[in-house]
Amino acid sequence: MKSEHIRVSTEGGAVSLVVDDWELCDFLDDHLTDLGFEFHLTIEGQGELQTYVLRLSADTTLSAIEQALARVPDDEIRQIWEINKGRK
Repeated sequence: MKSEHIRVSTEGGAVSLVVDDWELCDFLDDHLTDLGFEFHLTIEGQGELQTYVLRLSADTTLSAIEQALARVPDDEIRQIWEINKGRK
């Protein structure tokens, strides 16, 4: 996986991305939209425990989402996370 802050889930047979940070989720939202993926965004939890879930369309395969994530450089993901969390 690209980052400890992005997790792929196949719970219930559908592919989802669980993201720990709003800015990182927004970045992935744009990236996946540009690649033609369809998904529904939900926000789960509150405060520090809040996560963002991109639930992909039923026809999205695990392989397809892994390939889409592989197109994003690890450094870019880390930079977005660190800047948003004030670590840089």
